[in-house]
Amino acid sequence: MEETKKEVQGNNSKKKIAITIFAVVLILGIVTGYLYVQYKKTHITTDDAFITGDIYTIASKVPGTVKNIYVDDNRSVKKGDLLLDLDPADYDVKVKEAQSALDAERAKLAETDAKIESAKRMAAELSARAGAIKGFNESQQANLEQAESDMKRMESLYKEELIPQEKYEKTVTGHKSALAMEKASAEGSKYTTLSVET
Repeated sequence: MEETKKEVQGNNSKKKIAITIFAVVLILGIVTGYLYVQYKKTHITTDDAFITGDIYTIASKVPGTVKNIYVDDNRSVKKGDLLLDLDPADYDVKVKEAQSALDAERAKLAETDAKIESAKRMAAELSARAGAIKGFNESQQANLEQAESDMKRMESLYKEELIPQEKYEKTVTGHKSALAMEKASAEGSKYTTLSVET
């Protein structure tokens, strides 16, 4: 009987060990299952999942290199919040290029103004010359009229033999000289008028 008692005790102890091992495995399984379920509540994995969400693309009105970003992904922002900084170096270069172009145009404008002033001075000078030539022509015309008048008077005096022939010839020569001078001044004023008008 002792052997059966020993066998029964051995079997009981084996049963106790088996039950203990089974209980430990069952508890570990329950704890593992619980932890797995908790993990799956916060972490979703799939090979072909779809989500619904609103995506907003942010683009600046001007192109440029982004220097700093002040928001993170999926963070809500309000109107007026600073989202990012653009590097001003690109714009500084463009401003300098525009300033150079403006300075070049101003230089061209100043040069054009100087040409206009020079042309005005030249026009005033030509106008003054034209006035002087007109005065000279009028003077030559008056001299010619005086010479014609003198020649007619001397001619009638010479025919009546009241003056010597030498004085009459001097008057005729003076008339021819006045006529030539008036003709030359009329020709010269033609060319001067042409140059003033052009």
